[in-house]
Amino acid sequence: MKDAILVSLQDLEQRRLASLMEFMAWQLVNRVFLVGPDRGSKKSELEPISGLVPVGRHGERTMLVLSVLFANSEYTAPADRVRGWAGTFGLDKLVGGWVGEPGLRASFSDRLSAANVPTDYAGFGSQQILPVITQLFSAPPGKSETRVVVDTNVFVLAVAGLKPEARFYSAAIRRCWKLVFSGQIIEEYQRVIREYGYRSEVVLLELNKLDGMNKYRHCSPELERIGAELASHDDRHVVAPCQEGQATVIVTKDSGLLGRKAATWRRLGLEYWLSKRRWRF
Repeated sequence: MKDAILVSLQDLEQRRLASLMEFMAWQLVNRVFLVGPDRGSKKSELEPISGLVPVGRHGERTMLVLSVLFANSEYTAPADRVRGWAGTFGLDKLVGGWVGEPGLRASFSDRLSAANVPTDYAGFGSQQILPVITQLFSAPPGKSETRVVVDTNVFVLAVAGLKPEARFYSAAIRRCWKLVFSGQIIEEYQRVIREYGYRSEVVLLELNKLDGMNKYRHCSPELERIGAELASHDDRHVVAPCQEGQATVIVTKDSGLLGRKAATWRRLGLEYWLSKRRWRF
């Protein structure tokens, strides 16, 4: 009996350690931004994105992030901080964006010539520090919400009490994740849950419960904006809230969505949480 208790305690500790390691890995991916030593001036291709993305380990998306900062009024505060600190390192009146060329560019006012010149001609130290400054002030605040779209193949099974989806769902709520819903997502939940023998009102009751706990977030995205490279026609409702900037994480077991991870990261800065086979939170 004592040996059985010891084995159970050891197994419990191993599960706790595994959960802790996965939590730390998630924090490193979503809260820590690595910028390596090879981060000189890089040219970024013009590409449509929604919101801000990391500058990349080698600063390869610095121009892309700067163009988003300087072109959107909602990012006025971080843009001003980037511009102010860039001036401290000799990059006065920094601007960035598309100037009619295939790629994006940033330029600054040179103090000696009083002319606007590309950052390619700035000092090496200024070029090295620019990606760091850009990442520092464009990163989301540490206390920002984690907004998540939970795919039907996870949400319905969780509401039905089936493991391991129910265990994940409970842990997500305890972690204070905010769940994002749209009319299309809710309709899909209700359609599928009826196939499990439940009434569709069960979904509405669950959403009311989430609303009471301040876990419910609603959006009205445009499905037509989602191209085939981001999601199939049947999965557009899952990715659409991320295109609108309302969510940054998708929880799914759908192989079609998981197969498009690289494209959605490049376009939307989107993360996929968990895989088809790994459900420990």
